Amino acid sequence: MSNIRRELVKRSVKAKDYKIVELIKDTVPLQKAIPVSRAKAELQGIYNLLGLEQKAKATDLKK
Repeated sequence: MSNIRRELVKRSVKAKDYKIVELIKDTVPLQKAIPVSRAKAELQGIYNLLGLEQKAKATDLKK
């Protein structure tokens, strides 16, 4: 994902949950198994990008 696309998603007026989903779609390969540690790291990176003060957990991806 390009830095420009990340910034566009980050600055959009859409809901926080929608932004997280958009960034996950562009960051994590869909329909492919990845290690839990990588999933958590990618999700934490998204949380950090959006300025969220929460810690990523693997169960966050089940929501």
